Amino acid sequence: WVYNIHDQVESLGPKVVFGYMITTFGSVIVGCALWFGLANKSAALWAGFVGWIGTWALGMVGVVFFMKKRMDENPGKWTWKSMFYELTLKDVMDLKHDLSEIV
Repeated sequence: WVYNIHDQVESLGPKVVFGYMITTFGSVIVGCALWFGLANKSAALWAGFVGWIGTWALGMVGVVFFMKKRMDENPGKWTWKSMFYELTLKDVMDLKHDLSEIV
């Protein structure tokens, strides 16, 4: 997410970009905290997975909400597919393209 993040924030808005980052990393942190923090190892495994998936799902509800608001601000500019591509893969593809010109 670091590569061309300023372009992504300008295009999608800070709530979408940073919300997605917090959702992705925050859900892993919650899952790990439950998995490694509970004494009962059997319960910890399930709690970790449920915490990870649950936190991620709740976070993505917020991200999708902010994506919809951004789509409504610019009617016709975005589709769900184009917005998810911009959020998840465009920076990676831009980095690949820029590096392939050098290497």
